Amino acid sequence: MIAVLVTMDETNVQIPKYLIPVFISMIICGVIISFGFNCGAALNPARDVSARLFLLLMGYHNNIISHGGEGEFEKIFCNPDKTGSAMVTKVIECHDKHEKSQSAELKALDKKIETTCLKQCSGKSGDMSAYKKVDLTKVDLKDMLIEECDPDKTDSAKVIMINECEDKYRSTMTAEAKALAIKVVLANEAEDAKFEKLFCNPGKTNSEIVDMVNVCENKYRSTMSAEMKALDDKIENACHKGCMEKAGNMSAYTMVDLTKPVLKTRLIDECDPVYFKCITKLIENDSKLAQDVDKLEKLEIKKETDEFDRCTMNAVVQKPELYAK
Repeated sequence: MIAVLVTMDETNVQIPKYLIPVFISMIICGVIISFGFNCGAALNPARDVSARLFLLLMGYHNNIISHGGEGEFEKIFCNPDKTGSAMVTKVIECHDKHEKSQSAELKALDKKIETTCLKQCSGKSGDMSAYKKVDLTKVDLKDMLIEECDPDKTDSAKVIMINECEDKYRSTMTAEAKALAIKVVLANEAEDAKFEKLFCNPGKTNSEIVDMVNVCENKYRSTMSAEMKALDDKIENACHKGCMEKAGNMSAYTMVDLTKPVLKTRLIDECDPVYFKCITKLIENDSKLAQDVDKLEKLEIKKETDEFDRCTMNAVVQKPELYAK
């Protein structure tokens, strides 16, 4: 609206009247190009902002102001019917342009990772023959497709190979690079650590709080697809069968009724370091189980997992008076 008023203001730049429609069209086009993907070109703030505020109040804290865009590139690029050599070449050009803007150190590190992983892992990649419009005889085009669209990337053998590549590279990392990598991991795990610190407190956690966390879990499971539930049950049964007997002593939680298996199991799942180490080792040694865990993580919907996290935090932090008496 401000831009339109400035355009029509005769005391401003004095745009000829016959060009005013053209300028206003360009302004509207620019707004739509900038925000259309996010909000459907809602040019009226009363229609757009009010809806966002309502969603915020309803608990949808993510992507209210900005669109995450997660997976949009893959959806468009990884389409065998539309993706051709020209498109892949353009993506490679963008990648090369980005590389030119990097420092010499970053270029060297990126090249080292790429070379090592391509050497060790390309042989484990899936079949790209569905991309008939791409000249797969050109190595650079095929490598880009594998990197972005390999349908077998969740295969456990490839996952193991990629981990091996990462381990080999990690051994060559500088102390600064290692510190940065650790910082990123810690940032991603900070929310989980916060919940565990509050929940795994024998002096405060009681049966009501553990019950509410179980309610959150059941609510989250009700949003799962049949495939996710089957995988979740399979993983849980394998972990409990292999590690529950090795679980540590929960007797410090005197405010929790440990005679109820559902409460004791929840405490062990969330707070027992012995149990956690056991299932970590179990997953590392069982490639089939590792594959199931990886598949379950990829099936998770961020909106639902965020809601589960909010629910559990609410049980132990936001309104403890509702659950602890």
